[in-house]
Amino acid sequence: MTTPQPIAPQQHRPADAGVVGGGGQQASTGAAKKPRMVFTEIQRRTLVAIFKEIKRPSKEIQATIAEQLGLKVSTVVNFFMNARRRSVDKYMDEAPSSSSTSAGDPVNSAAVSSTAGPSDDSGRQ
Repeated sequence: MTTPQPIAPQQHRPADAGVVGGGGQQASTGAAKKPRMVFTEIQRRTLVAIFKEIKRPSKEIQATIAEQLGLKVSTVVNFFMNARRRSVDKYMDEAPSSSSTSAGDPVNSAAVSSTAGPSDDSGRQ
């Protein structure tokens, strides 16, 4: 087994790397698939550390991050968008196992309070 080589900033994998049974359909259309962006270890660690602190950085902060890490702004924007999506997906996967009752569920408690609200408010006025 060979040891992995360090990857330069914004190094791309070949478009056909890891593709099984592609069938060569891209060649007939004339549009090749864009190679996948692979972050260096430093870029990935930096972006993850920033994401832990700031879930939605401003455009100015994203531009600064891109400049400092040698990335395109669109790459940084996509990283944060995907990181937020992954963190929500992770929460959704953990939610059913963490709570066995619906008493703490904000949706259920909101529905209960909204249906019981008007009859309770009439007595307080």
